[in-house]
Amino acid sequence: MKSVVRFISSLLSLVLLCTFIVLPVSAEKTDPFRIENGVLIQYTGKEEIVTVPDGVTSIGRNVFMSQLQIKKVILPEGLTTIGEGAFQYCKNLSEINLPNGITKIGKGAFSDCTVLTGIVIPKGITEIEEDTFSYCINLKDVTLPNSVKKIGVSAFKWCESLTQINLPEGLVELGDYSFMGCRKLNNVIMPDSVTVLGMSVFNDCNSLSKITLSKNITRIEGGMFTATAFTSFAVPNYITSIGGSAFAYCSELKSITIPDSVTSMGDYLFQHNSKLETVVIADSVTRIGDEFFSECSSLKTVKLPKKLSYLGKKAFYSCDNLESVIIPEGITSIQESTFSGSSRLKYVSIPDGVTTIESFAFYDCTSLTRLSIPGSVTSIKQYSFTNCSSLVNLEIPNSVFSLGYNFLGDCKNLKNLFVPDSVVSIDESNSFKGLSKLTISGYEHSKIQSFSAAKKIPFRSLGTSPGKIKYNGKDYQGSVMVDTKTYQMQPQNIYDIGVRPAGYGHMRTIKVVSSRDGIATVKKLPSGNYRVTGVKPGTSYIMITVYQDEKEITHASVKVTVEKGVKAQGTATRNTSYFN
Repeated sequence: MKSVVRFISSLLSLVLLCTFIVLPVSAEKTDPFRIENGVLIQYTGKEEIVTVPDGVTSIGRNVFMSQLQIKKVILPEGLTTIGEGAFQYCKNLSEINLPNGITKIGKGAFSDCTVLTGIVIPKGITEIEEDTFSYCINLKDVTLPNSVKKIGVSAFKWCESLTQINLPEGLVELGDYSFMGCRKLNNVIMPDSVTVLGMSVFNDCNSLSKITLSKNITRIEGGMFTATAFTSFAVPNYITSIGGSAFAYCSELKSITIPDSVTSMGDYLFQHNSKLETVVIADSVTRIGDEFFSECSSLKTVKLPKKLSYLGKKAFYSCDNLESVIIPEGITSIQESTFSGSSRLKYVSIPDGVTTIESFAFYDCTSLTRLSIPGSVTSIKQYSFTNCSSLVNLEIPNSVFSLGYNFLGDCKNLKNLFVPDSVVSIDESNSFKGLSKLTISGYEHSKIQSFSAAKKIPFRSLGTSPGKIKYNGKDYQGSVMVDTKTYQMQPQNIYDIGVRPAGYGHMRTIKVVSSRDGIATVKKLPSGNYRVTGVKPGTSYIMITVYQDEKEITHASVKVTVEKGVKAQGTATRNTSYFN
């Protein structure tokens, strides 16, 4: 019995000894907060609910970044600063209090906090910095105090659940992309205190259908309302310019009005607005940019501004329902693919003053039946009218010098084509593919005559060109003296081009024509010279070409500007040129 008691006593002593040794070790606990001079610079804890200790005045950069276990954070009242990326990628953070003493929240502080649903910004905050709440995809409620003056770049970008935002009075600036991708945001009232509005602020807000803009902005920046839900939009009359793609991919937009206060608009402005039917553009606009109405498949007609001086590449590309367009007089070039793919386009009015029809300009306009090319055009580029399968007749004016490769390819119903002898360059690889009904009309000894023969295309001769210089009833074979490159004159003023026999003149043929008879006429004088007479204000080119055996030897041109009130004079060439 004594031995049992002794054993039990020894066992208890051993237990007490172990307890005495272990207790101090288990009582020692590592602090997860590393704090230096009031700044929390590291957190190593694993808790779901984090209480930041009193005395912390600042949370350093990236302290809680990517700590997925955190669900709730309690901040001390003395806190004044939250550093950049402090809670970024805390994807399970759903609750946090921001004490009233906070005066600064750093860039990206709460970016990608994907379950955070609401936030109240303290009254001391003056700026919501770059990416502060970007990609908080479940953020629904945001309260902004009147102290906020600036909302930074991408501050609320892709907050997909945000349904409304009350922008405070006193707000001055909305940064680039600040609300981009807020797909449930449907109405915005912008206070008049806003004077700076960045790029793509509401881009891809595809529920946004109403907005009141500040009266103290003058420009709608590029991408501002791309892919929004507006059905109609009236640009306010205090706006003077609109950036590129500002209304692109607005799939519900049916009508828009641009006031006369607007003088500048960027490229791709209405690109891919499939329901756009009505566009009113004031005459103050001088530029319609590249791909301006591209793929606006419901647009039937549009009145272009009278002062327009540039109509961009692919401006009406693939406008499937566009039927007619009248191009204003200030346009000098039909740009590349301007009307390409507009399959229902029947009529286009091209004004005097256009000098070039660029590549693919009317490519695949399969319903185009009428087209008048003005006498100012000098060059028609490759594929410009390819697959205009409804064209039956086409006349090339005598101002044109060159025709590009396959410019009429697959115009399968084209029957009659007139090509003047001013055309001295035709792409030799031009196949005129698919033109089985075609007959070409032209003059004797012209480039198009020899081309037609080489390609075995039926040719109808119109005799000798009226543009050739005649002497005693025959083609005059002499030379031309040109001593100026440009000449200005008033209406009814004259300028003479000297023609005389010289050198090998008896072997040559000389042609002199005006590109625009309505601006300046050319008439042969008894002396054999040619007289240019101004008709009305505008610009014409007097084109002089010398041939031998149907081959062009050389050519020159004189730009003649007719204008009221100017002194008749020319800009001399370095040397007087004789073409003979």
